[in-house]
Amino acid sequence: MVAKIIPGKDPVVRYKCLVWFILVMGLFSSCENRLDQPKRDLSHNEIQQTIDLARHYADSNAIISAKYISEAIKMAEKADDTLHYCQAYLLLALAEIRQQKLKEAQQVISEILPLTMIAGLTEERFKAYYLSGVLESKRLNFIESFNYYDSAFVMIPQLRWGGDHDRQLYENAVSVMSGIGSIGIRLGQVRPAIGRMSAYISTDYPLELRMYAMGHLTELFRITGSYDTALLYANQAIDIASRLPRPTYLIKQYGMKANIFYQLGQYDSCIWYNKKAEVMAINQKQMRDLPYIYNNLASVYQKTSKLPMAIVYFSKSLKLKEESHDSTGIAVTLSNLGIIYENWGNLKRALQYFNQALEINLKLKNQNGIAKGYINLGELLYTESQYDSAMVYFSKALDIKRKQKDNYGCIIALDGLGRSYRSKPDQKIRSMRHFSEAEQLAVKINAGYWIASLNYEIGELNRVSGNYDQAKRRFRTSIDYARKEKQDGIVMDATRSLFEVTLSEAGQQNLIQLFASYMAISDTIRKREKDEITADLLVKYETDRKEQENLLLKKEVGFQQLQLRSRMVQLIGLLFVVLILTGFGVVIYWLYRRKAQAYRIIVEQNIASVRNETRPEKGLGPLSAINPDNFGKMEAPERELLNRLLVYMEKEKPFLKTDLSLDELCKKINTNRTYLSNIINSVTGKNFHYFINQYRVSEARRILTGIKGDLYAVEEVGRMAGFGTKSSFYTCFKSVIGVTPAYYRDFVVATQNQ
Repeated sequence: MVAKIIPGKDPVVRYKCLVWFILVMGLFSSCENRLDQPKRDLSHNEIQQTIDLARHYADSNAIISAKYISEAIKMAEKADDTLHYCQAYLLLALAEIRQQKLKEAQQVISEILPLTMIAGLTEERFKAYYLSGVLESKRLNFIESFNYYDSAFVMIPQLRWGGDHDRQLYENAVSVMSGIGSIGIRLGQVRPAIGRMSAYISTDYPLELRMYAMGHLTELFRITGSYDTALLYANQAIDIASRLPRPTYLIKQYGMKANIFYQLGQYDSCIWYNKKAEVMAINQKQMRDLPYIYNNLASVYQKTSKLPMAIVYFSKSLKLKEESHDSTGIAVTLSNLGIIYENWGNLKRALQYFNQALEINLKLKNQNGIAKGYINLGELLYTESQYDSAMVYFSKALDIKRKQKDNYGCIIALDGLGRSYRSKPDQKIRSMRHFSEAEQLAVKINAGYWIASLNYEIGELNRVSGNYDQAKRRFRTSIDYARKEKQDGIVMDATRSLFEVTLSEAGQQNLIQLFASYMAISDTIRKREKDEITADLLVKYETDRKEQENLLLKKEVGFQQLQLRSRMVQLIGLLFVVLILTGFGVVIYWLYRRKAQAYRIIVEQNIASVRNETRPEKGLGPLSAINPDNFGKMEAPERELLNRLLVYMEKEKPFLKTDLSLDELCKKINTNRTYLSNIINSVTGKNFHYFINQYRVSEARRILTGIKGDLYAVEEVGRMAGFGTKSSFYTCFKSVIGVTPAYYRDFVVATQNQ
């Protein structure tokens, strides 16, 4: 926008000139603005409506949304409306990011961001920073992304809360918090992220925003191993979520608290909170949260070696994700199922799941999923002692994670490479190099478990190579971190290795201390195994009790099935009645169609008769109604009188008079009543009134068939034709023509329109 208004290369000079330009134009146009204010307000309202439509269609129909965005930009430029101009362009940038048009999106944002600063548009500048963070994250520029998110984050206190636009602000603010947290973890900047989040838990901010801040703090402290602090924030977030109207908030907070207990090894509490979240999600019909809950439960059962239960819950999650067409979620669940079957020893089935997940991620171009798939395949091949093939997959995963600058992912891939090279006799140096690089990254991001594990691996390599001092230092470091992380297995392995190194150096006092430490760890592990056996017995008891309950349920189900069969019989009977009624309806409809077709033929014949000035086959005038046999038996005077009558009727049209009588007609043609009545009866077989009404019906038909026939009401046409009453007109017309005059008129009008 700035480049379009003021040419030049120096952006600073350009912005200063733009500020002076705005001030001067504001002074000159102040009076004009007052006069044009109602018109401009109307224009602003129209632009806002267009922008709202663009937002409405943004998720459902990108083409329609783009059309409204383009219209809003043109309207804002014409109205010189900077606010709506920036809003429309920010919508355009978001649409281009969704369509992976990252270069175009960057151009739009770089053009709008300075304008929001100059115009003092706080919310629009916040959104521009947020979109810049999303853009740079997609381009894997995580440092720049973190900085943009941070710029948006510090602007949250400046936003105006309260009003219809709160929902969008909440969503943007939450997305910024998520970006700060996830990228901070990726870059090892967890502490700065915690400092940022802590500023938004005070009562100065809305409950929903405070809940999100506490939720992110829960996750950040969990990742750093500060579980007590994480539980404190989790409880506060649950308290706030319980006061908010949306049940999905409370469900997610239960899931976060369950994750803390998972990290602490308190698996019963973890299962309890996940079950609580599951019941709430089902009762509140929050089906989108169920796959996440089922994955958590499956992970707990997998961790506690209850693999059948883990498979059950992963399968439930997979079914829900397939129903919602969540391809990314399907790939994740397939990977988890593969890991379970790998732990179970069914490597063939595990390989099948891993390949399916990798195939989906390759189609989606999901780099994180692809890297995880390579790591899973590498671990599987490592288990089968195919070290060269395993190294190929670990190397592919490492390349992806390095491009993403994902330190945690690099640690996992480097650990796999280190173990693979360690298994080859002549590759100890390369193994040490990979373990050391991974350990440095683990220290950088303060990943306690990996520091403990990698120091143990490096210590083992030093022990085998005879470098006992380095080995002891590494083992002690491993023990210290493993105790903090409550990883008793690593503590026991590192203690045993340290015992062996000390034994090699013949240090008696150290041996006694190490032996005592080793025995303490062994007792702890045995106690835990005993507790696990007790827990398994309790599970078996609960299983037997459930089986007894199932037997009772089966009986109840049998009774319900009998009731269901009875209802099915009733339903079939009702369906049979419906089918019979439907059949009658079809027959009636068929008869109606036949009747309508016959009416149409009658009307078409009469229309053709009128237009050709002929009589229809059914006959309307006395000429067509004359019996030829009777006409041939007539005497010459009778024929002459009949001709005189017909000529008079055609030329003078006396039938148009509603009160025409036989006596009046006799006077007009110079004959007597009896003679004329006998002629009409003998020739037509009908009386005088039927004879006259035939002429009237013919006249009514002619009027209705004409171009102006639809201008008159049906009753008026009857009066014009000589009928005295509506009922007599309808009766005679239906008797002679075969259809009512209204039907005839409607058919003629429809034909003329066609």
